[in-house]
Amino acid sequence: MPLASDLSHLLLQELSKIRKEGREMTYLRPDSKSQVTIEYNNNQKPERVHTIVVSTQHDPFDKDDSKMLKKIREDVLGILIPRVKMRLSPKARKIFNDDFVLHVKSYREVCNRRPSWRYRPYRKEDHC
Repeated sequence: MPLASDLSHLLLQELSKIRKEGREMTYLRPDSKSQVTIEYNNNQKPERVHTIVVSTQHDPFDKDDSKMLKKIREDVLGILIPRVKMRLSPKARKIFNDDFVLHVKSYREVCNRRPSWRYRPYRKEDHC
């Protein structure tokens, strides 16, 4: 499997473990996504991790969205990334330095209504 996919899967596996342990990042919900971009040299060898994108569903633990995003970003950098690095081989760890772009996206559950598709034909206004 390509290195970028492996790293993306590792991020999601660790995020899931953190959520299930319930000791850190207690605001996490099950739905999350990640993407990793690798920078390659002219010989098609991976040079470094260029960009990491992590998007996760979470509880609304603060009224200020910017404070929530800042906290999630700090936790991704301070908890998630170090745990992922520990699982990497020494060779893969070399390209995973601290010189990467991190994008953290958060989303809260917007629609709490029960889906009505079970009871009547689909109507656009019934769904978020």
